[in-house]
Amino acid sequence: MDLIANIKQRIKGILSRAFKKVVRRGARVLDINLLLLAHNEMGILNYRNPNESGERYLTSVWLPEFLDQNSVGDPLFLDVGANKGDYARMLLEKYPEARLRAFEPNPHAFKMCQKKLHSFPQAKAKNIGIGAEESLMELHIPGDGEKSSHSSLYPEVLGEQHAYTDISSHNVRIESLDGLLNQGTEVHFAKIDTEGHEYDVLKGATRMVKAGSIWSVQFEFNEMNVVSRVFLRDYFQLLDDYNFYRLLPDRLEPLAYSPRQEIFQYQNILAVHKSKDVR
Repeated sequence: MDLIANIKQRIKGILSRAFKKVVRRGARVLDINLLLLAHNEMGILNYRNPNESGERYLTSVWLPEFLDQNSVGDPLFLDVGANKGDYARMLLEKYPEARLRAFEPNPHAFKMCQKKLHSFPQAKAKNIGIGAEESLMELHIPGDGEKSSHSSLYPEVLGEQHAYTDISSHNVRIESLDGLLNQGTEVHFAKIDTEGHEYDVLKGATRMVKAGSIWSVQFEFNEMNVVSRVFLRDYFQLLDDYNFYRLLPDRLEPLAYSPRQEIFQYQNILAVHKSKDVR
């Protein structure tokens, strides 16, 4: 009887431990899914298409209200890191009266961008990068660069974040927005997507930022900021005269800074100059 009791006790212990493992595993899966859902509701990790990312809402709902309430008739848009020109074309189709300046350093992506913007005479594209100051920098591109529109000024972004193993590089010209745009130029909306280099783009527009000449700017904040070592706090300090929002599929979520907001996952941030914010 002692042997049978001992066997039963062992079986009971094995089953108990197995049950706990299953529960813990299920709880971890549930926790991960709940965290993902919470992030999505905060405007984080919504990236699969313009509807989910909030870009469609931003350009189709918020932006026309913003321009109308600020009495803007012929807006000037910037697309920094225009890639193949999809975002720029989306803006121009929605606002045929707008002027647009697009900047893309990847020569392959730039050619595709030029083709997409060819039918819009009010759009001008330049095959350069935008940064903190005029310089030459190495642009890193997967493979030989002939087939990829993906690129970054940080090789770690391609190697660590996107797991490319074959990466080529070449020098590209970098200019600043302060140097490119005449003093007094009013930029009504700017979109920046530069694979971790967004903060340097804004640093290169310090004169315009301080003057309030850039009315609104959308930029990405994500894992690539780990590579460029830029915190969300840095943006709040640089754009201290701006209100911040996260983009959601159907609205803008006001964003106040706290260290808990330092979440290095894909998110679109909108900063609107306080003198122009009509919300």
